Amino acid sequence: MEKKKILMICNTSQNIYTFRLPLIKKLQQEGYEVSTITFDNDYEDILKDEGIKLYYTNDKNRSLNPLKIFSLKNRYCKIIKEVQPD
Repeated sequence: MEKKKILMICNTSQNIYTFRLPLIKKLQQEGYEVSTITFDNDYEDILKDEGIKLYYTNDKNRSLNPLKIFSLKNRYCKIIKEVQPD
């Protein structure tokens, strides 16, 4: 049986490590495969060691510009299509 997949979106990889790691570990114990999307990859090695797949958008400029928002939406859609969360 294939593992169910969960995809979390957080602002920074530090937030995942600091605030979401206990939840992610519990989900992994329950048999879920957990992936995350962040704006940075500062904690990439630590999160990979925990069995978490990290995708990052490398978008430090959070703007209200509709074109940038549309571009970010497209990057999210591409990652969601790749991960195919349940």
